Amino acid sequence: MSCLAEDHAGRIWVGTVSAGISVLDLSDGTSRTVTMDLSKENTLGSNSIHSMFRDHSGLIWLGTDGLSMYDPALKRFNSTGKLSTVHRKIENIERVTAIFEDKDHQVWTGSDEYGLFLLLDQTAEDNDPWLNTVLSQLETIDVSAIVQDQAGSIWIGTRGNGIINIDQETRDFVNIVEYRGNPATRGLNYINGMICLPPSSLWIATYDQGLIHFDTRSREYTRFANDPSDLGSFPANYLLRIYKDSRNTLWICTWGAGVIQFDPQAETWKEYTSIPGDTTSISDNIVHTFTETLRKGKRHAWLGTRKGLTCMDPDGEGGVIANFYASDGLPGSVVNAIVEDNEGALWISTNSGLSRFNPDSGTFRNYDVNDGLQGNEFNAGAGFRLHDGRLMFGGINGINIFYPDSISQSHFNPPIVITKMKIFEEEKRWVAGQGPLKLEYQENFLSFEFASLDYSQPQKNKYRYKMEGVDRDWVYTGGRRFASYTDLSPGRYIFRVNATNSDGRWSDKQAELAVVISPPYWQAWWFRLVIAVLVMLLLFLWFYYRLRRIREIEQLRVRIASDLHDDIGASLTHINIHTQQIRQRVDHPGIRASLDKIGDLSREVISTMSDIVWSIDARNDSTGDLISRMRDYAFNTLVEQEISVDFKALGFEKNKKMNIAARQNIFSVFKEAVNNIIKHAAATEVIVTLDNTGSRFRMLIKDNGLGFDNGSGKKGNGLGNMRMRAERMGGRLRINSAGMGTSIELTMKPL
Repeated sequence: MSCLAEDHAGRIWVGTVSAGISVLDLSDGTSRTVTMDLSKENTLGSNSIHSMFRDHSGLIWLGTDGLSMYDPALKRFNSTGKLSTVHRKIENIERVTAIFEDKDHQVWTGSDEYGLFLLLDQTAEDNDPWLNTVLSQLETIDVSAIVQDQAGSIWIGTRGNGIINIDQETRDFVNIVEYRGNPATRGLNYINGMICLPPSSLWIATYDQGLIHFDTRSREYTRFANDPSDLGSFPANYLLRIYKDSRNTLWICTWGAGVIQFDPQAETWKEYTSIPGDTTSISDNIVHTFTETLRKGKRHAWLGTRKGLTCMDPDGEGGVIANFYASDGLPGSVVNAIVEDNEGALWISTNSGLSRFNPDSGTFRNYDVNDGLQGNEFNAGAGFRLHDGRLMFGGINGINIFYPDSISQSHFNPPIVITKMKIFEEEKRWVAGQGPLKLEYQENFLSFEFASLDYSQPQKNKYRYKMEGVDRDWVYTGGRRFASYTDLSPGRYIFRVNATNSDGRWSDKQAELAVVISPPYWQAWWFRLVIAVLVMLLLFLWFYYRLRRIREIEQLRVRIASDLHDDIGASLTHINIHTQQIRQRVDHPGIRASLDKIGDLSREVISTMSDIVWSIDARNDSTGDLISRMRDYAFNTLVEQEISVDFKALGFEKNKKMNIAARQNIFSVFKEAVNNIIKHAAATEVIVTLDNTGSRFRMLIKDNGLGFDNGSGKKGNGLGNMRMRAERMGGRLRINSAGMGTSIELTMKPL
């Protein structure tokens, strides 16, 4: 003896110098020896055991001439359980294609190469010579289905040998094959599935000739086959399996035509097929298996297809509830058999192992050959639940039989580690626990490698990761152990990774690495602050310059207005005064007329000059100034001509600044209209309305004078100038003169 260790079950492991390991089970006093066996793939590296150690997950590590590891949790699935075979060795059971337990709890299994087997409990006696003789004659047939009728007879469906009926009570052994004289038996030699319905119905799914009903009492046959020329004929000829549900409705699995729900009493059917792109249809049209479950008073039909698992509602419209694929957790796409255990879980055999499916959570727990399965590949239809709750599944290398609740699950929480980090393709080293890893802004292409430290079956460990600051949710990678991020922006990130143990249980532990990517100087806070200050300074200088220029312009306008008023206005006034003095002294009519003309022109120039001075004077820029001047002009000129004036101004902000051009154009239109009334209208009343209350400005000047013909074509420059000024402002001028009175209306955007 060289070393000792105790495993999780309390067994004592004794290492020896040259005889391998002895494992002592103190609970029952048994022992077994483990030695190097070069004929096996997984074996001890040497019979010389130098040291042993049990880690936190329960693995036993062995120091030999190298390093060996043993997982006591493996091999949890027995190959045959406590069963023995009649007539042949149980080790000969391979390529199992059919499993059935009869009323006497005898288990019948069939192989597509090694014929029929009968399995008994090890306590049962094999002392029936007649049965041994029968089984010896069936060692090479290709068995596809096994059922039992109401009377207790066993019916064996074969591929190539028709139907075999074994009656242990009457000692009858009958072979039924296709009879050429009866077309209803066509296809009877090649059978893929069978089911019995009381009292005497045997329903047969043939290889390529449709469905056959055989009455075991009357020996009459009825065949249902597809006829391409008859749209009302049976939907398919290539049938794979046939099952019955709790209401004795038949479910027929086909090759290429989906599944057929068949009412044997009414001989009617309903088809369910896979439609590409339609998620409410079944997962594939090649259907291998069917089972029915009843949960919380609700029936569900489950189909195993070439591409996954389908859940259906067999009642009502029979719609598809959900499809499950390998991407959802199935170990493989091809589903071969589905068996419900006593707890309501579904055990699903595939071409890639065995899976336990929880219908409530929709989750899968997968097992493979390393867990003790006969192999990863199972056969279609080879699944059965025995009377004591054990499940049996058949595959290419034999059978597995087990109690579902005895299949232990690892609760080990493996540590998770980040094993490597790269920037671009260069590995970056860091010290854990020393704060975040600081990188420059150009070091923003990152990749991580990580691992779950569960060494039991590392190929089964699953991973998920998340980069806080980039990923909103976990990114699930399956067995892939790396992640990469490109073109990360400057900022703080935390990379987190989580993983499962080899049984698919997510660990409570995580690995994380904080990363800080520094911004370039032009994104640094101090650089942005400097830029902000510079921008504010430039804006201030620009604003100061603009304000200074506005003040200079206003001062210039005031100075020009003052100069015009003081110099040119005064000179014109002197001309007018002197003209009047000369006129009073001269009696010649021609000279008096010229002087009158000079006087009128000078007064007109004075008025115009007054308007120009008023318009450019910065002290008159408000709407209140405009309204006051218009009111003053109306009253001064019209009242002097004994014309009454009604002046209204509505909706104005009197201190609001106005555009110079708009102010000048509005006043010019108003002045021209007033002058025309004085010269041509012979009016006694004028109404002036300035309205700025709505979504537009409206100026209405209305008199009760003579009016004029607006369509006569005799238009002076005054009306043309008024329209031109209105167009400059983007407004519209309307003149209405029909009969007595004239109205002039200017409309434009509000002031």
